[in-house]
This record gives sequence, structure tokens and C-alpha cells, in this order.
Amino acid sequence: VAILEQDGQAVIVARATAQPVALLDRTWLILADQQGVGEALAAGLRDRGEQVALAYAGSSFASDTNGTFRINPSDLADYQRLLSHLPRLHGVVHLWSLETAVERTAPLGQVAAMEGGSGSALRLVQALLAANVEPAGLWLVTQGAQAVTPDDLARGHAQAGLWGLGRVIALEHPELRAVCVDLDGRTAPSDQARELQALLLSSGDGEVHEGKVALRQGGSYVARLARGSEPALTGLALPDGPYRLEIPQRGLIDNLVLHPLERRPPAVDEVAIAVHATGLNFRDLLNVLGSYPGDAGLLGGECAGIVTAVGSGVTHLAIGDRVLAMVSGSFAPYVTVAATLVLPIPPGVGVHEAAGIPAAFGSAWYGLITLAGIQAGDRVLIHAAAGGVGLAAVQLAQAVGAEVFATASPSKWALLRSMGVRHCYHSRTTAFATDILADTDGQGVTCILNSLTGPGFMEANLRLLAPGGTLVELSKRDAWSAAEVAAVRPDVRYAPFDLAAIVVAAPQVGRALLEQVVDGFRRGVLRPLPTRYISITEAVAAFRMMQQGQHVGKIVLTAVPERRAVTIRPDATYLITGGLGGLGLAVARWLVEQGARQLLLVGRRGPSSAVQEALEALAAQGATITVMQGDVSDRDRMRQILDAVDPAAPLAGILHSVGVLDDGAIPQQTWERFVPVLAPKVQGAWNLHALTEGMALDWFVLFSSAASLLGSRGQANHAAANAWLDAFAAYRRAQGLPALSINWGAWAEIGAAAALVDAAGAFTERGMGAIRPREGIAAFAHLLEQGGTQVGVVPVDWSRFLERNGATDGFTAGMRPLVAAHTPVVPAAATPVLLDVRRQIELAGPTERPGLLLGVLRRAVARVLGLTHPERIDAT
Repeated sequence: VAILEQDGQAVIVARATAQPVALLDRTWLILADQQGVGEALAAGLRDRGEQVALAYAGSSFASDTNGTFRINPSDLADYQRLLSHLPRLHGVVHLWSLETAVERTAPLGQVAAMEGGSGSALRLVQALLAANVEPAGLWLVTQGAQAVTPDDLARGHAQAGLWGLGRVIALEHPELRAVCVDLDGRTAPSDQARELQALLLSSGDGEVHEGKVALRQGGSYVARLARGSEPALTGLALPDGPYRLEIPQRGLIDNLVLHPLERRPPAVDEVAIAVHATGLNFRDLLNVLGSYPGDAGLLGGECAGIVTAVGSGVTHLAIGDRVLAMVSGSFAPYVTVAATLVLPIPPGVGVHEAAGIPAAFGSAWYGLITLAGIQAGDRVLIHAAAGGVGLAAVQLAQAVGAEVFATASPSKWALLRSMGVRHCYHSRTTAFATDILADTDGQGVTCILNSLTGPGFMEANLRLLAPGGTLVELSKRDAWSAAEVAAVRPDVRYAPFDLAAIVVAAPQVGRALLEQVVDGFRRGVLRPLPTRYISITEAVAAFRMMQQGQHVGKIVLTAVPERRAVTIRPDATYLITGGLGGLGLAVARWLVEQGARQLLLVGRRGPSSAVQEALEALAAQGATITVMQGDVSDRDRMRQILDAVDPAAPLAGILHSVGVLDDGAIPQQTWERFVPVLAPKVQGAWNLHALTEGMALDWFVLFSSAASLLGSRGQANHAAANAWLDAFAAYRRAQGLPALSINWGAWAEIGAAAALVDAAGAFTERGMGAIRPREGIAAFAHLLEQGGTQVGVVPVDWSRFLERNGATDGFTAGMRPLVAAHTPVVPAAATPVLLDVRRQIELAGPTERPGLLLGVLRRAVARVLGLTHPERIDAT
């Protein structure tokens, strides 16, 4: 299925799958990894009749008769010799970044790790250019380098420099048709290869529609720029400071609000958690609608995040641990909870995925294993099997060897059958009882996990339950009493339960249950559920989705960082690397104006006379300015500098603003020219991270460049360095640590690019403007409060920029929404997500907007009325 644009409208085109066609004149070159992705990709292409040459990294050039080569990744001549063996080269797939291994404590370890990816790609491109090869596509592949979905951890950030290099390749040499692709490292190599192959073959000869693509769980994500720093016109209003999702008046989902909340430090045997995500459960929906029998308490009963504080008596958890928890009131950015109900997230499970584990798997385990004691050979009926508890129950029943019978809406049967469930029935009628009895020769099932209510459903359940069977009841509305069940079937065991009430009454039972579930994930018996992630500001839409039964698996609300005014404290120290440069000094002045009294400025050289005069002016305002010389890429020297911080004024904020330029077109570049550019930014940032990882910093800001966001001819090394910073910010945020990467355009008057700005203060030929220092500092102060991870601040005329910078290559697809909207000079946020409805309307042309809006209104009316065909609603 392809989504195309035709006359401004999105058109979905389905193509029939044809038999493989032999294309013996097409040869693919795959620079293959050792994980098996390259081998699996080669096998898939060969099955389609394509020719494939595999090249592995080795000590010197070698080849065999099977089209397999080995070359020295550091020797340009080996690349050239390789290409001489492949005269009809069609496509090139670079997978060597997947081999990136980082020596965390080695001098320049981060930079050295980049050579296998960015360095080899540089030499590959130089060889292609020298051989005049113009492939249908040059695919530069990374693995887990981009934070795209909420549970991405960006552990492959060391590979991310390739994305900055790829953008410059596209600018300087569009004939190579470069595309950056990020694989999901959590899936098997065979799955990664299959998704990559589908992407390669979807492009066609010479057609490159997107320059940045991430493959996640069978889906493709593309990068888009969106205007930043705008107040939200949809969703719940976000208050200043901490908050919690509440329902002041039950009955209507629209009454949900985000209410200000005071944070509470942990007491004895408690921990505080920075919540990344919270699972939405049917109990929460009933609570909001006022349909829950009795007091349902606060909204939210499970979450996952990072431990930020530990009370006395807690020994099994530490600050920084990734954890999941059972806790009431968990729709909030912070919770404080009894440590008994908090466990480390099992390896291989993302922090956002973990938010959907406790309630679903806890309920399924307690019902099927603890109460029913199902065993191999049992026949188990799981109602609403495509929901969170249902899918968890399917996994558990299969794990013990039971035969699964399932009810769900027919549209969800395909998912269940893909899991090996052979018996699927409709969940909206009671016909399942007759059908199951027929399919079991009248024997029925030995256990039922029930969550269905309504006339006739309980009678149908009891009719098909085998003698001596167990009926486990999850329903909270209209559930039968034990006496009512016994009156119809005195021979069966009836086991209703409320997991939340059990956990409150007996926390140790809840902990034992969690431990069993987590152990199941550790052993690989259990796996995370299909999950729909929705921002907590869109909670109303999430609750409606659950009410309409439109989802499968879990709905998880992702926390939005609290909006707060940044307090610059007089009793804290603020570190600025590159602190004697123009940008560093500008921020230093702002910090002093905001009340900072302890600044630590680091530079490779001592201050000039002009800089010394500026420092004295700051000191005259009451600030203590400490200047220390050192190379930020020297870990030992940076440790000495940080050890000098006065404990009475602990470190509270870090600004990493160093940068070195060594411009040159790609054919003239060498890795030796890359290293001095990469070292201060990349290794310097890593050193600061490693040496302060355990400190409670208020902010950690990286001054990146628009070169990694938009590309810049002649600055491949600079773009690669800053692309690493951008991904590294996402990596820190995934660890629960503060991080913000700002992709600055050129500053006027100060900064490394100031000399390039013409007298009018603009790169008029490139469509770029310059940032005045006063505007830049205001933007910096604003962004500190926004809680973002990567934001570009770029004065640019988008139409002119694309006109002068390759408006047809795939990388510019991410910029076109801004061009379509005739965006003025504003900050732009790098947001690798699909556009929402409001954004689509904003970015559409005036004649297209009425049709888009009408579609939105039709879908809204259909949702409220429960209709399945919004296009049939009369527009009048």
C-alpha cells in the first residue's frame, strides 16, 4: 500500500503482489554487518531474482566466486577495487554502522566508534564518485539511532552521525540518491531485513520519495519539520509545574482536566518516579463515566519511568533505575509510591512498553494462573481477547499449553490468528456459546476469563462451561453474584476479583504477582503488547477510543514534561564549555542577569583582552567567574575541572557550546579532517554526560547546528558531529536525564559562522537569515522552559532555501510542510512524527482546507454517534 499526493489530497493506492521477476542486469552491493541483517537482505533479494554482492569488513581486499568480498574499511583503494568488479551496480546498502562498538572510557572512544559508520560511508561515496556510479539509491542504514516512537531509547546514537553526513551527500551529490534508514534494533535481524527490503523495492528506479525513514514494528516513519513554540489549540491545557489527570465531575469524558499537583518526596520505604507513561485501563473509563461500583479512587493504576529519589529502607532500587509500578493516581509526570509495588523493567522492554504490563498481565496471571490454575490441555475461553488483558491472557494460556478460544470483533481476528489462536468468535453476540459447543463436540471449555456484560452473556458462558470448570469474572458492571451463578450451575467455580482492591489490601500479593510477571518477560515467555501511544494532553481522545473499542492491546498515555519557569539559582554553579567564545559569553551574561553567581567557563585557551574585559564586567555584577583551560575531549582534564566545583554551590546546569570547523567538499574530505571536528562536540558531550550522570542537574543543553537539520554544503564533518548531538539528547532523555539539543542557524556578530554573514546580516543566496544575539538569547531562555529534546532556531525563507538547496531530493520532503504554509522566519522544531489533523489543515492550501475540515467533522460526529461510516453522513 502506498500513500501518494494527488492535487493536494492524500490518495491510498493498493498494489497487488506479483510473482518475483528475474532482473539479472541489476546488482545490489550490500556492505554487510555481522548481525545477519545483510545476509538476510541478500537472501530476500536473490529470491526475487536480483543479483547481490556482499562486502564485509576485513584486513585487506579478497573475493570469492559467490560474489562475497572483504575490504579494508579504512582503505579507499579497496572500495575502488570492489566497484571495479561490479560494472552494473544498481543499488548500494551501507550496513556497517550496525557494527558500531564504543569503548566508553577510551580516549576519543565515541569518535573512534563513528569511523566504522561515517568514515566508511565517506570513503564509499568518494569511490562511487570516482567511478561515476549513479545508483538508483544509496541507503545509509543505522539501528536504533533515532528516537521516533515513545519507547525508543536511542541506544544507537553513536551511529547517528551518518544521518548528518547523509544530508550533505544529498546536497552535494543528489545523483547518488542518498536515503537514511533507521532499523528497530529490538527486532530480529530477519525482520529488520524484511522491512528494509520492502523499503528498497518500493522506491523504484531513481525514485526517492523520502530521505529519512525509520522502520518500527512493521511501520515506516518519516521525518517532518513542524513549527515550534506554539500554544496548543487542541487537547488539555497543561498547567505550570507538576500536574495530574483528574475528573472533577464524573459522567462526561470531556470533563477531564490536568490539575496542578504538589510533588511529595518519598517517605520511608517509598520511591519517587519520573513517569514516562501510564497505562489506560477500563477501570479508568468506568471511573470517568461514573459507572464504577463503589469508589474507584484516583485515575491511573500503573506506570513506568525512572526512579528520581529513594526513601530510607529501600535497598532493591536506586536513582536512575528504569521501573514499572502499580500506583494509584499515576496519570502524572511524577508519583511517589511504596517501593513494594515497584520493580525494575525487564531487559529488552522499553520504558513506554512497560507501562502496559502491570494491570494487563497482573490481571491475566491472577485470574488464569492463581485462581483458575489452568494447565496444559485445558480449553480456555478468553473474552475481549484483543484488549490488553485479553492479549496478555492469550500469551499466558499458550505458555502453559492450553488451547485458546477467543472472542473479539471480527476486524481483530487477524491479530489473534497471527498469534496462533485458531478459534475466534464474535464478541458482540451470544452465538459464541453454540459455536464453541459445536467446535468441541459438546464438551465446552474448562475455563472462561470473562469481561463481557449484557443480556444473555452470562447464561451463554455458563452453558458452554464444562462440569467442574472455572468462570473468572473481570467485569465491574452488572456482574452476577456467587448465589446467582450457583443457582444455574452449582458445579462450577465462580471467581470474581478486583486486582486493584487486592493490591491495596495486600501489597505483598501485588508484589509477588509483579515478580512472576516480570520473570516471565526475563525468560522470554511473555512479550509486550501491541500498544497505542497517546500524549496525556490528548487524554479525552484516548478515553473515547477505549469507549468505542477502537484499539487493540493497550492504550498508553505518555507524560508531557512539566512546564516550568527555569530558576537560575545563586547557590549553584553553571558550566559552559566554549565559555570564552561569543555564544558562551552571551549565555554567561544572561545567566548573571538571571541571578547566577557561580560560573565555570571552560576554553582551550586563556581569555583575550576583550574577553577578559567582559569577564570583569560580569564580576562587577557580583558573580564569581572561574575560567579553566582544558580540552573537553580529554576526559581526565574534564574530571579535574568538575572536581574543582565548590560543593557548597553544586553543579545545576551545563551548556556545551564548543565547535571547530574544517570545511571541504566530500571528495576532498578525509577521516583525519573529520576527527578534529567531531572530538570537541561528540567526545566532549560524552565526557560531560559520563562525569555528571549521577548529578541532579536542572538542564543539560547542547548547542547543535542547523547543518544536521537542513544540511550544509562543504560541512559533512560538522553535520555529522551535530547529528550525533541531536541523537545523544534523545538518548539522555530516554534515560530520564535532562537534555536539549538546539539546532542553531548562523548568529550575527558572534559565533563561528558570524564571519560568513554578509553585510545585510543574511545568507541571501541560500535563503538563510542570521540570528541577532538578543533574539538568540531570548530563544535560548524560552526553550529552557519548554521541555523539548531537539529544536531548531533558524531564520529562513523556506521557498528560496529549497530552490537553492535541492528541492527534489528526499531529504527536503520534511521541509515542504513549512513551505506550503508560507512560514515566516520562526523557530522550527524537528519532530519525527506524522502530522496531526490540525497540522494537516494548517498546512493545506486555502482551497483544500474546507474538504479536510469537513472530513474531520464527519469523523467526529461518527465517533460520538458510534457510526462506522463517517463518509455517509450528510454534510448539511
